[in-house]
Amino acid sequence: MIKTQCEDNEDNNTFIVHDRTIACSGAPSPHDHPVVYYYIMQPNDDGSSIDGRDDNTVICMYCNKKYIYQDAASSIINGRSFQGNKND
Repeated sequence: MIKTQCEDNEDNNTFIVHDRTIACSGAPSPHDHPVVYYYIMQPNDDGSSIDGRDDNTVICMYCNKKYIYQDAASSIINGRSFQGNKND
């Protein structure tokens, strides 16, 4: 299943997604761009990324939106999305 923007962080350009396949079309029309599809690669066993990017992330080549993959089961606590403590 293709996911687009999911849970929006306070940063308007960073999105948490729960599927490794995403589609991005940029900002709402008329400031959009062609729909592009990305697959967020899993990190290697040693935690490194094949292409040198941050683990579990992809950045749109048109609009620089950053999509961060989080396993859905590990991101939900008590029925609410958990995105970590900002003081860490």
